[in-house]
Amino acid sequence: MLWLAGCLYISDDELAQAIADRRVATGAPRLEGLDPWAGLMSGGEEVVLSGRNLGTDVEVRFGSQLATVTAADAERMYVTAPQSDEEGLVEVSVTRGEDVDRLARRYSYWADGTGLVGATGTMWYFQRRGGYWAESTADAASLSFKFIEPAPAYDYWKYWAPTLDTCVTYAETPYTFVPYDLGAVDPGVTATLTAATAEVTATWDAAYQGFVNEEFPVRTLLTTQSWKLQEVEVAGFPTFATTELMLTPAAWELASPRIDGANLTPTVVSPLALEWSGSGAVSVIVQLGLMDPAGQEFEDEVFCAMVDDGSFEVPAELTEAWPANRDVHVLIGRYVEPAGVLAFNHAGAAVYVVDWRYGALRSQ
Repeated sequence: MLWLAGCLYISDDELAQAIADRRVATGAPRLEGLDPWAGLMSGGEEVVLSGRNLGTDVEVRFGSQLATVTAADAERMYVTAPQSDEEGLVEVSVTRGEDVDRLARRYSYWADGTGLVGATGTMWYFQRRGGYWAESTADAASLSFKFIEPAPAYDYWKYWAPTLDTCVTYAETPYTFVPYDLGAVDPGVTATLTAATAEVTATWDAAYQGFVNEEFPVRTLLTTQSWKLQEVEVAGFPTFATTELMLTPAAWELASPRIDGANLTPTVVSPLALEWSGSGAVSVIVQLGLMDPAGQEFEDEVFCAMVDDGSFEVPAELTEAWPANRDVHVLIGRYVEPAGVLAFNHAGAAVYVVDWRYGALRSQ
């Protein structure tokens, strides 16, 4: 029973009928949209619901958890996402009395990736040097990257050597990353990266569990440019995007040895002295490949990772057994650290643009 001013009262039955009449007059709540579609497991994300017949008397749930409504009108509700004990997708629903509505698309909870890496991969840009290449002298690039379970930040140069300013004859794979399980992704899904006036598109590769473009022509590398990942839509997941997925290094050039002649230049390889212009990269990485007598494949290889200080000498003991008058392929590259952060889980991007110079010399 409800007492009103002037000693007028409404019975329990009358009050229930009034509430029912108001619900009919207002209409059942209807959900039409959500922004954003993802947040951290810790909760606290401000989420805006859009629809019809909403209001402060409408309850909002993320899964079974009740969200806090901070403001609302008939078309918008502002809520704070509740905490979740698990990563994954949950249903979002609104309730007024007995009326319930649910969104077909679900909200994604993600583990906090702050301080960790959530995307990894490379864009390798090859600037070929020398007129002796039988196939083509055109520059070319390749791109591959994937979203991963947040992992500790890593040193990319360790794929070439265990410590800086050292070389090895066998390069190990020092890291293992777990790709996000995105389910059965449509093979036609693409990812587009843009930098100033340049654009590169990569296609979903199920075997790699990421996006790949094996080779595309690039005439001029945009140095010191940030590459942005445009929005990628994967069914059942939030939009993947970042303002900086990768960053190209500043302009540079290899000064010595000479790897760009019309004919292979005879060069002392034990030791092999390297000199280059430019500075400021995280590291300079090198691969030397001694061709077999038939010129078909590498007979021996050396891998190096160096500080970007302009010069380095490959230890003589690694190449002293190399015979004279053999083709030696020289691949030397520079890269810098990207600074992008993935919006959906706050993890960093570790996709590296390596600006390679690729040429050859003849052992002496």
